[in-house]
Amino acid sequence: MKFNVSITASQVSKWLIQYHQMEGQLTPLVGDVDANFKFESSGKLYTVKISLIESTDHFEFESALMQHLQQHSPKDLSLPGIVPDNHGNWLTLCDQKDGQIIMMRILTWLDGTLMSTFMPHSEHMLHHLGSSAAVMNLSLATFEHPAGNRAFSWDLAQSLWVTEHLDKFSTQQSSVLSYFINQFKEHMDEYESLRKQIIHNDLNDNNVLVNQDTVTGFIDFGDAIHTQLVNELAITCAYGLMHKPDPLYAATQIVGGYHLIFPLLDIELQHLYHLIGMRLVVSVTHSCIAKKNEPDNAYKTVSEQAAWELLHLWQDILAQMAYYSFRSACGQTAHPNTSAIKQYITANSIPLATLFPEHVNKKQIFAVDLSVGSTLLGAAADYEDHAAQNFKINQAQQLHHQSFLAGGYLEARSFYAADAFSTEGNN
Repeated sequence: MKFNVSITASQVSKWLIQYHQMEGQLTPLVGDVDANFKFESSGKLYTVKISLIESTDHFEFESALMQHLQQHSPKDLSLPGIVPDNHGNWLTLCDQKDGQIIMMRILTWLDGTLMSTFMPHSEHMLHHLGSSAAVMNLSLATFEHPAGNRAFSWDLAQSLWVTEHLDKFSTQQSSVLSYFINQFKEHMDEYESLRKQIIHNDLNDNNVLVNQDTVTGFIDFGDAIHTQLVNELAITCAYGLMHKPDPLYAATQIVGGYHLIFPLLDIELQHLYHLIGMRLVVSVTHSCIAKKNEPDNAYKTVSEQAAWELLHLWQDILAQMAYYSFRSACGQTAHPNTSAIKQYITANSIPLATLFPEHVNKKQIFAVDLSVGSTLLGAAADYEDHAAQNFKINQAQQLHHQSFLAGGYLEARSFYAADAFSTEGNN
């Protein structure tokens, strides 16, 4: 288990000389639990992490994971590399404090901009975020380690602990959280049967590096765990959708990118909507607890406001609509029964006159142009003259009296410019 640790740069400098024979400049970095530093030595940059621990088991798992990724990751995705000490060890036991072990790890520094500090997030960036996560998951698909199975509050498969803290929220907030908790519970049996492997488990926007609109790398594998594979995509989406007026559209970009590299199963797409919601539930619950227990640790609540905003937007989206959108993003028909429906309609087609018996004399369709470029409707100034528009339509019907008049499907019509149809884009 890790504990919060306060350590000085001078102490770390002494350990770097003693165990790595390295001297240089240390700059403190923010962190959730560890004491983190940026370290410059001999023209090279590193990340130094100091942890106060009871056991090295989890860190040995992380060490094995990092070594696996160094051997199996593609060159176009940057991941931090381990820097061994004088004895060839990545986990350096520096000291003891109150019966706990002070451990030091050094990683190679990755250049790039944190996604959390870069805006806007283009469609290309979100798509590349999904594909990059999939590339990493493919690299991890062959990695196994006994310590990957552990009790961990950030594991979505173990997330129902949040129900014990619903009383910490307002009635309205608790209602929002319960909505996703109940959906998660409802699908629990099926969820437990989904594909599992070791995943990063924390691809939030502070662990994603970008260059312009391209994802260049991932950092911080401390939350890695063996769990449902789709959890990785849910977590990536949960943070990638923050600050987006149209979160479902943003989600389809990430999902489409992921599926292109690591094909998703339909059953996983069915669970994705409420898993995204559950990650947000876990996040705001952790933040709520942290504000009471660690009021001075701003890092623990860095995503709280954005998570609440997204929770409200996400709840307004129908779960089935999200599922159909995810299917479409993966190149499938939006509804799984589309083919059967088309076959049924084709086999059971009926004349339009049967639907409209008062027009039994009409045997065909005449396409009427109702778009913004229609010569029939005229200029924009003519649109509000409803009497004139009605007269024009009646004239067209008289001219084609044996036909049903029909406008085009998905036609760009003038009334779609009204406020009732306006939406705010993500960029």
